[in-house]
Amino acid sequence: MHSSCRYVGDVQSGKRNGHGVYYYDSGDKYTGNWNMGKQEGHGVYVYANGDRYVGEWLGGKHNGEGTYYFKSGKVFQGTYRNGSPAVRCRAQP
Repeated sequence: MHSSCRYVGDVQSGKRNGHGVYYYDSGDKYTGNWNMGKQEGHGVYVYANGDRYVGEWLGGKHNGEGTYYFKSGKVFQGTYRNGSPAVRCRAQP
């Protein structure tokens, strides 16, 4: 099976490192910082379904302050840990 994943950006030691854009087979796209092949620092992940996460990443997961925008128009803002909402999260209409 052919993969249509594509990365455009900085590379170090053969891994995504620095700033770059990764296009996934699913139609998702991540734009932001990378550290040794994983999302780390500030980034924007746009899902093929129209949802979007803008915020901090660590080890390839939502981690720190971030905002999740649903295609429906709802917004979920707060602190994330290991990819899941943690504290001070609030849903907005």
